[in-house]
Amino acid sequence: MEARIADFGLAKAVPDAHTYITTSNVAGTVGYIAPKYHQTLKFTDKFDIYSFGVVLVVLVIGKAPSDEFFQHTSEMSLVKWLRNVMTSDDHKLAIDPKMIGNGYEERILVC
Repeated sequence: MEARIADFGLAKAVPDAHTYITTSNVAGTVGYIAPKYHQTLKFTDKFDIYSFGVVLVVLVIGKAPSDEFFQHTSEMSLVKWLRNVMTSDDHKLAIDPKMIGNGYEERILVC
């Protein structure tokens, strides 16, 4: 059995031969769950990658998916907000202000 970063409470023993598990309802932490899981109720290892990406973004921007900041933007979600910032001219908006000024901004954005 492998622990899943999406939500350890949902970790299940899945035989190696299976590529996904099907659940009867959506469970997990809002904002960290892959949207496709909501649609299909099939959980694959790709959803762990999505969740891990959200964890990395939270570390860099200093805001959780449930942060009130996202409730006051037109995007209403961390991922949509980040996509808009990364297509704008000011990518540094995607970095927690506490991390700016250390000379690593460009390296952070590459990640």
